[in-house]
Amino acid sequence: MKKRIRGFTLIEVILSMAIIGIIAISFLTVMATSLRWIISAGNKTTAVNQGKADADTQLSDTQVIGTDTYDINVSGITGAVQVEGSYYTEEVTINGESVTIIVFAPNR
Repeated sequence: MKKRIRGFTLIEVILSMAIIGIIAISFLTVMATSLRWIISAGNKTTAVNQGKADADTQLSDTQVIGTDTYDINVSGITGAVQVEGSYYTEEVTINGESVTIIVFAPNR
């Protein structure tokens, strides 16, 4: 008598496809969420870089009125950190009132 070689039953194939489908859906959900986070981080980085470029343009257009060194105490670091920089001034009109803004910007 010959032994008959049998394959998988229809129920086994359907169950395995369902399990693979559940795993694929969860994997794709994680990938989609990760992609949204990556896009959001890229947009934030672009905004920060644009703001930095705008600030650099503004500082280059303003008048330097002096330089100084600030001592900054940071917890966890022994001694003060010295930061050298320049004072910039800008005349701004807000609601019809003229305001002079003086800013200390650290050197690069």
